Amino acid sequence: MIELLSQQSVHQFPGQYARVAGAFAALALVIGVDGCASSRPAPLLVEHQVMAAPASCSYKGLSLKLVTYNIWGLPSWMTGARPGRYPRIARELERLDPDVILLQEAWTAKARRAAPDNGRWALARAAGQHTFFQQNGLVILSKCPIVGGEFHPFSRAAFPDRFVNKGVLKVTIQLAKGQVLNVWNVHLQEGSSPEIRRSQVCELVSWVQAAEDGQIADLVGGDFNCTPESPLCRELATALGPTVQQLGGTDAFVTWDGLSAKRSAGRT
Repeated sequence: MIELLSQQSVHQFPGQYARVAGAFAALALVIGVDGCASSRPAPLLVEHQVMAAPASCSYKGLSLKLVTYNIWGLPSWMTGARPGRYPRIARELERLDPDVILLQEAWTAKARRAAPDNGRWALARAAGQHTFFQQNGLVILSKCPIVGGEFHPFSRAAFPDRFVNKGVLKVTIQLAKGQVLNVWNVHLQEGSSPEIRRSQVCELVSWVQAAEDGQIADLVGGDFNCTPESPLCRELATALGPTVQQLGGTDAFVTWDGLSAKRSAGRT
């Protein structure tokens, strides 16, 4: 199993959750900080399905390019972010031309415009996300056909994540020679609740290890809200396999708040 822990993020304003907290302060008085909207898996919605995998996606000499990106897709009244971000993200993803794209925080229909729609990628997200509070923010795009999968909601969450439906989006993709690969898109609890995040990691590991789809491997990526040197990240690597940096012998690179002028703000 390969655990892909590298991600990019556009969380350029660390105070974003303070604004969300203010908006939902009244609700916080009546809703507990622990829990989840539903613990039952949800089926996939697959849009823009592709018919066949490109030759580069054959198991013999398999070479896949994967991009994982937290797009900070909250409503603009929460973020104050500049308009026009999502089409720019889509154009950049098209330029990078990966085989698989994992998006986190695609909370709104407008945010989902960050997903390229030129017909080159199949797109999957969870069914049943009819209101903002049912959203999990996860989208997977694949140049290979998506032949299965589901969304697994976490059984526990803390404020502010309690107001949405965070979890793990899994898809099974079919490679060129008929083999299949499982891809897991993860967004763990925001940073202030390590106990909740650890329980989510336990659930993630159990789902990955229990999956029996005839897959040749499992790719696990996303926004883990923990740094490579943290005990939780080491637990992930021990349970699921080496990180992309460990496999490639490369150093971790800044993936969060890379544009901040604050000293030491950039983190992996």
